[in-house]
Amino acid sequence: MIRREPLSPEHERIADELLKTPDPAADAPTLRSRIAFGVLGTLLLLAAAAIGARLVAQPAAPPRPFTSAAPITGVLALRPDLVREAGWPFGANGGFAAAAGSGGADDVPEAAEQGTANPSAGSHESALNLVEEFYRRLDDDPGSAVPLVAPELLAGQQAELVGAWQAVESMQPQVRISSAGVVLAEVKARYPDGHRVVLRQLLTVESDASPRIVGAELLGARHITPR
Repeated sequence: MIRREPLSPEHERIADELLKTPDPAADAPTLRSRIAFGVLGTLLLLAAAAIGARLVAQPAAPPRPFTSAAPITGVLALRPDLVREAGWPFGANGGFAAAAGSGGADDVPEAAEQGTANPSAGSHESALNLVEEFYRRLDDDPGSAVPLVAPELLAGQQAELVGAWQAVESMQPQVRISSAGVVLAEVKARYPDGHRVVLRQLLTVESDASPRIVGAELLGARHITPR
């Protein structure tokens, strides 16, 4: 419209500047874009509110207390009756540490004695022969096996050990050398009523003038009920 009238140089300059100025409405978002952004913002707010409500309604559970059972060592590791009574798997040693007997927990040898071979241990063959003889006597006459075990390992529970194996109908031991003076044994014991107990033991043998079993550790056990 300005250009339809005769223009002075000043008017012509103003008209050129107006024509060069961009229209603000051209850069403004469309109505559809504004609606889409509004809906997205509303959904994000609703999702955040739902998550917050869930966290308030269901607080994080406290961490589980961690418990670990002490290793079963000493004369208790030689008794199948305790495994049968406790069942398997069992927690807190299944009452092993509190097993009744004339000996006390203080009489059980130190754990370091159970897991390592004595420097004075004899040959692999002598240790293996002693452990095989020990289980043979337990099967034939449990009382005769007692002299093959060191008194400090028995901890005054000779009668309990003998009685535990007298109740067993039959047994099948499998033994092999683990290291110098240390024998790994797996013993399957069967009871007259069909119950079975499997013991996996680590026995330390000290060979001197009178070879004896001086350490025992129960590595694993299983109680199998009759079908």
